[in-house]
Amino acid sequence: MPTFELTDELVLCCLDQVSWRPIVRPRIIGLGLAACVIGQLVAFGKVELVERKLHLSYVAQPPTTVLMLEVWEAIKGEYTPQPLKTWLQYLSEHGAGTGELFQRVIGRMASRGLITIERQGVLNRRTAYMPLNPTAAAWPYVRLRQRLNRHDLDLPSGRDAFMIGLLSRMGFGDRFVDAAQGRSRLDAVVGELDPPVLEILDNLDVLVAKAAMTQRP
Repeated sequence: MPTFELTDELVLCCLDQVSWRPIVRPRIIGLGLAACVIGQLVAFGKVELVERKLHLSYVAQPPTTVLMLEVWEAIKGEYTPQPLKTWLQYLSEHGAGTGELFQRVIGRMASRGLITIERQGVLNRRTAYMPLNPTAAAWPYVRLRQRLNRHDLDLPSGRDAFMIGLLSRMGFGDRFVDAAQGRSRLDAVVGELDPPVLEILDNLDVLVAKAAMTQRP
């Protein structure tokens, strides 16, 4: 089975599970990815969220994963702490100076042999991200749906709870729940997240709503 990073799983959950094309605009996925990386840095104590600004934790060792290290270095390079919302917007559009974050993550997934990028349609205007192992690629989506809708399973926690929080703020909540009970479980999961994570999700919610009202891709 391939090894997926959290950002990989977030992208896979934002793709149609048959065509493997994005269900929402890449800009919205990029915002979710920015929140995902920052959330991991906060959770692992690499950065701190103080008065809505990101502060570098000087007692923590640098991250070991590529994307987290890039973002950590970008935060480290700022002379003064910048607002969380500013970082979410910047990272979604510019990565850590490496280009749009969605394309950065997709490119890494392709280079690691997880997906192939296909141009489709007569004019090649549609792009699909075809997994080399469709069963494994579908598992994050299936796993989260099961844990939200099956009452014989414990509520999601940790990594899965964070994923559900991100996806719900990106507008995917209804895609993962079957009925009112599933929605109640989703709300319960998100409500139990730590305050700094909830602050990240609240900022993501505002930026996604703003992006949804624009015509930019």
